[in-house]
Amino acid sequence: MQNENNELTPVENNFIDNVIPLLTSDEVKTYLVVKRLCFGTGDYIAYIKPAYIMNRTNLSGIRALNALMELIKHDIVLELDDMTADGQLYGIGPVPNLEGLRSRIGLE
Repeated sequence: MQNENNELTPVENNFIDNVIPLLTSDEVKTYLVVKRLCFGTGDYIAYIKPAYIMNRTNLSGIRALNALMELIKHDIVLELDDMTADGQLYGIGPVPNLEGLRSRIGLE
């Protein structure tokens, strides 16, 4: 997110400094696609189909699904509703589970 001066906000800086280094490249790609869709609508949530994530990230189905599941597991992406014909409803989590991310790579 950027403020009125087109600068990164402190929240975004914190995410870049503290969360991104703990993610895999597949997870970063997936996060960016989900975030763009959620924030691009102005509603901060979006219905997303798995095929869209696969197409935008160039990941196979299993890699895209694994990345998405890890993002959900660590509260980076929120799964908000059941799957519909429009896709799954997602949002961006306000507080990622840093402890869980660190422990999965042996830092805790």
